[in-house]
Amino acid sequence: VGSGGMGAVYLARDPRLDKLGAIKKVKVPANLEKEIHSEIVQRFYREARAMASLNHPNIVTVYDLGEDEETKECFMVMEYLEGKSLDKVIEEDKFLSEELTLKIAIQACDALDYLHRKQVVHRDIKPGNMIYCSDEIIKLMDFGLVRRDDNLNLTRAGTLLGSVLFMPLEQIQNPKNVDSKVDMYSFGV
Repeated sequence: VGSGGMGAVYLARDPRLDKLGAIKKVKVPANLEKEIHSEIVQRFYREARAMASLNHPNIVTVYDLGEDEETKECFMVMEYLEGKSLDKVIEEDKFLSEELTLKIAIQACDALDYLHRKQVVHRDIKPGNMIYCSDEIIKLMDFGLVRRDDNLNLTRAGTLLGSVLFMPLEQIQNPKNVDSKVDMYSFGV
């Protein structure tokens, strides 16, 4: 279905329920140092757990998390969303109508408000991390840089993670000390 810097997403079908789903697998190059490999796997598990703890109509739902016994590849099973990423919608229709823009903004802000009340900071809000579904619902996805209020920080000193074009200066200068304001700034951009 798609791929990014850290993983790929595949369309899947549960044969018992005859239901479509999406499987996201993390890409971990075999030649990485053990510490970096472990950090990537921890980040992936953290993403899945954060998403699974959320229940909101504008946030993609996670159903399962696991590891392939043979390949040792980590994966998560999520709801399959029919639609396009918001960046593709914007690219195809340069000037969205006021009505559609407001519909998208209200749904995205509702999802962000929910996240922030749950003490979760996404840290990578951008159109490419939102799906515009065929039923005109926006779904926030890709929680790979999520930060929860659980004192576990997987961002190393000197490491910049995220999409610089949507990132506030505070997140660039001090990525360990961010709060919900970084998501609101990024959404505004």
